[in-house]
Amino acid sequence: FPYLADDEQIVANNFKAEKTPHAFVIWRENEKWVIKYSGAIDDNGAEPEKVQHSYVKEALEELLAGKEVSTPTTKSVGCAIHYKFK
Repeated sequence: FPYLADDEQIVANNFKAEKTPHAFVIWRENEKWVIKYSGAIDDNGAEPEKVQHSYVKEALEELLAGKEVSTPTTKSVGCAIHYKFK
């Protein structure tokens, strides 16, 4: 899947990303881009076969169906981002 190389950590800082990975679903709304989901990709990154909630997928499916995201934020799990330019 596509990803962003953010060597100077500008985007991560602007989005207030806390850990890697930290997923965002960005949606166009009234001529503006809005973060509709922020957090973990799913509920079990260590054991994919035990995933019960695919948060990013669920958020996209709800948005595409014209609904609000039922779980707009979760806690991202992974390595903390240490900002070098703060």
